[in-house]
Formats: sequence, C-alpha cells, structure tokens
Amino acid sequence: MSKVSLIQKQFLFNSLLYPKDTSQHIVSIFKIDGYVDICRLENALNKLIKQHAILHTVFNRKGKEFDSSIIDAEEVDFKVNRIDKKIEFLGILPDEIYNDIHKPFNVSEWPLIRVKIWEFANNISIMTIVFHHAIIDLHSKNIFQSFLSRYYNNQIDNENEEVDFETVYSDYAKAENDWLNTAEAGKMIRFWQNYIGTPEKQLPLPTDHQRPGIRSKQGKRIFFSFSNEDSTYVLKYAKDNLVDVFTVLLSAYGTLLRDITGQNDVTIGVPFSNRRKEINKQVFGPVLNILPLKIDLTEDNARNLIQQVRKTMLMAHRNQELPFLYLLDHLQYQKSFSSFPVFQVGFTREDEMELSFNDLIIESIPFEREGAQLDIFLTYWLKENKIHGYFEYASDLFNVTTIEQWIQQYKNILITMAWR
Repeated sequence: MSKVSLIQKQFLFNSLLYPKDTSQHIVSIFKIDGYVDICRLENALNKLIKQHAILHTVFNRKGKEFDSSIIDAEEVDFKVNRIDKKIEFLGILPDEIYNDIHKPFNVSEWPLIRVKIWEFANNISIMTIVFHHAIIDLHSKNIFQSFLSRYYNNQIDNENEEVDFETVYSDYAKAENDWLNTAEAGKMIRFWQNYIGTPEKQLPLPTDHQRPGIRSKQGKRIFFSFSNEDSTYVLKYAKDNLVDVFTVLLSAYGTLLRDITGQNDVTIGVPFSNRRKEINKQVFGPVLNILPLKIDLTEDNARNLIQQVRKTMLMAHRNQELPFLYLLDHLQYQKSFSSFPVFQVGFTREDEMELSFNDLIIESIPFEREGAQLDIFLTYWLKENKIHGYFEYASDLFNVTTIEQWIQQYKNILITMAWR
C-alpha cells in the first residue's frame, strides 16, 4: 500500500462524491483509415502499462483517506476490445461509443484505462482511449501517445526499444508529502494566502437557471474554431507582444468574464504542469496542479492587460508546487455544496492526442462529452497554427444559446485585440 498524492486525492474524492460523473475522464477518439493489428496494439499497450506502475495501480478508501496498491506487472494482461460493426462509417459516432466513454470507472478495480476499436465495413476503424485522471495528466498523456506509437511500429520493424523512467509515481507522492513540511512549502502558503486573500463565495455569473443547492456536475461542450486568417493575426499579436498565445487567450477570457459579471477581479482555475523540479520531470502520472489565478481587469488597454496577466502567470508559475487541496486548508473561504471552492471558471490548453501507426492514416476527432468540472471551463488547442477550442459548461445553470453568445463575444474580444 502506498500513499496517494493530493491531486490524486482530489480526483478520487470527486469519484466518491459523484460516482456517475465522467468530466474528469481523459478521453481520445481516433478515426483510422484501415484496420489496426490488434495483436501488435495489445503487445505495445502491455509493454507500456507494465513499464509505468501507475498504469497498473488501483485505489482503496480508508475512512477519509485513500491509498494505492500496485498490481504485479506479471499479472498484467491488458486486452483491447474489438467490435465488428458490419456497417459503413458515415462520419457520425454511434451512441454506443458515447455511452462507452461515459462509463464510470471503479477506482478499486484494474484497469483504469479502456481501449476499444470499432471496425466498420468501409475500411474505417474508430479507436477510443479512456483514462481515469487519477493515473495520468497531459504531460504523461503525451509520453503515452509517443511510446504507444513507437512500440506498435517497432514490432513491425522488428526492433526492440524500452525507456526507463527515473522516478516512479509512488516516490513522487511520498516526496510531495515530505515537502509539505518544509520551509519552502510554508513560504508558498504565505504567498497564496496573501495573493488570494478572502475568496468571494461565488463569481456572479448571470445564470439562466437557479443554482441548485448541490452541484450536479451535469454539463456539455460547445466547440469553436477561429479562421486561418484570424488565427494568424492572434499568433502574430502574441509574438509582437513577446508573450505566448496562452497569455493572450487567457487575457481575452478574463475580459469576457469581466463583461458578463461586472467584476474587475476574476479568479480563474488554471492547471499548471508542476514539473519545474527535477524529481517531477520524469514522473509518469498526474503531477499537475490546478491553482487560482486572480486577474485584475481594471486595465482597459489590451496590451497593458496582457503584460499584467503575463506577470501574474510568472508569479503563479514560481509557486505552482503547492497542492490545491493543501492550499484550501489554509484559506478562509465559505464552503458550499453548490459550487467549486475559490474559483468557478477555468482555462487551459490541451492539445489533441496524436498517434502514428505505420501504413495507417489516423485522425483525432472532437467529441461531445457529458459532465462539467466547473461552471464554465474554456479549453483550447492549436492545430496547424489554427486556434480551436470548446466551452465546457454546467448545463443545469446555462442554456446552450447563452454559451453560444459568450463564445461569439469571446471571439470578438480576441479578434479586436489582434487586429488593432
């Protein structure tokens, strides 16, 4: 038995409180021209899963705490489910695929990853990969996709490759627990206490429906894209202002929230990779930390606002190791079952998962997913220098028409910034 990290505890508590919620599933769906060699895929997956203990780990509740136990690697025999659809794929995902990606995990049972392939009659396959967030984050997902492709292809090329990682996840969880008692952690607590102050109970978002007494976590997504021309101008605008596109898009998001709430101070939940420290860089598993970014939006000049947001990001970046659950224990905030504490809106970049299997054309495809982590969560990514994204929103608070209006408003804010 091993201790879990605090970000794992955050995800596991969510599974306990909302057993049907799948908003924290990490899901990728691929359209494949051709048929995947299931035997080779299973061999690649088993090699990768055995290599990382976190991928053959389960979790058990012990009163108010959780612990983890690792399944012996020799007992790992991961199988890919293959479904023969016997019909042609016409571009619309069948309901059974949506139902499958929304199937909750039992965190006490292995595996906490599902891989399925639906084979259609017109030489098209759909592959789904679903993780529980307690075993992976975005950085680890990138490692997973890279080595899954390499292990699959190397079997074809009759090559053998394996890469050792220096730190196993259980060592990271123990190191985090020890670090919380250090002077450095105490300094970060004081930083966040001074920075956040006393959080407002809730951001006054103009909801279409009365907020329920207990969060339901029901949600939907609405996708959007910028034109090639507008994307080019936004990227050029970021470069001209010596900031990354993340900062520009976050500044526009803050401006939108100011406009719809009338608040000049808005706190946004932003995931940080939490991989500054050498011990964290080679860890496979959830190391990310979601922290509150408080943005002062009294500045009307867009260029000044962007530089201000950049400085705020840098300050938070230097103090990103303090786990959010630990921070909550040191903040004076009003507890509520109706909303997430400290922040109700989020923002992040999450690039599509990419796979490259020899002789197959693989395309990552967007999909609708039920569930909402927060009231509103904006996620974006870049693909061939074009900006794409979606608004995930609590569907028991907002109508689809309201979110569509805010998306258009957000796009207008960003385009106006870039074209000035």
